[in-house]
Amino acid sequence: MSRTTKPLVERRKYHRTPLTISAFAVIAASSGLITEISPDGMTVHSIDRKARLESQQVLDIVVDAPFCDETSFCLKDLPFSLVSTSSIPRSLPDSSPSVRRMGLQFDELTDAQRTAIQCFIDTVETANLRTQALAVG
Repeated sequence: MSRTTKPLVERRKYHRTPLTISAFAVIAASSGLITEISPDGMTVHSIDRKARLESQQVLDIVVDAPFCDETSFCLKDLPFSLVSTSSIPRSLPDSSPSVRRMGLQFDELTDAQRTAIQCFIDTVETANLRTQALAVG
């Protein structure tokens, strides 16, 4: 007997841009690597500390200085909700920490926050194009 699965329905309003630069989401006392971002949300990979996220929190996006003038903090106090979470299969021995993938959705951003996120996405897309050009040329 073969099992059929339903195709996944894309519910995202915007395309998620993959990151080729190191950017981190800092949530309370924890942080995770941002792997994709859009005007509506992001995907974060984090070491699973078994800590539960509150239903609504704020996060900061931290990026290496070359992408944010003199400071590491590009975007602060972004409200979000946790939309999904899943474990990422380990590629190392069982003693390595487990990593989880979190889908985060931004909540009620101010106009300034929306503009800052779009500016960050534009910067990431430019960095992605440069990385692709260097790989080809």
